[in-house]
Amino acid sequence: MPEGPEIRRAADALSDAIAGLSIDHVRLPYHRLRPFGPRFRGQRIKAFRTHGKALLTNFDNGWTIYSHNQLYGLWQVARPNDPLLPGRALRLELGHQDRCIRLYSATDISLWRTPKRRATSFSQPLGPGHPRPYSYARNPCCASAIHKISKPKPWKTLFGPALPRRRWQLFTE
Repeated sequence: MPEGPEIRRAADALSDAIAGLSIDHVRLPYHRLRPFGPRFRGQRIKAFRTHGKALLTNFDNGWTIYSHNQLYGLWQVARPNDPLLPGRALRLELGHQDRCIRLYSATDISLWRTPKRRATSFSQPLGPGHPRPYSYARNPCCASAIHKISKPKPWKTLFGPALPRRRWQLFTE
């Protein structure tokens, strides 16, 4: 299952391969996106952005493709004439002359107007992908824990009776 760092590496590879180039050919075997194919021809990909395990492909015409790889999804950089990966279902192919990017087997793909994407609850900043300044000392629960940890022998003040007094007690109960 692809995780956040793998998606970030894929976004970097896709960006190196095709970002900023005009899209010459589009293949959309995924039935829900097929009607939107002409919108991508002649457009440029502005950026590949990640949000957790999701990849957002921003185009200069104001559209964004959202894709989440789920368990089996895979992005590939290839040449247009390269054979498709066996055992995988092609969902999306965007290409420029001698290179293309392909999305295989992803089950969660949608197309959004870029301003609409910003207004969704999905795009709200949370998790490690969006660092934001936060003072833990302002939170009363965190402040008391920080205070307890800063005392000498913090394991006695934090955990108190939860820790056994003797090592052999771990194995006798």
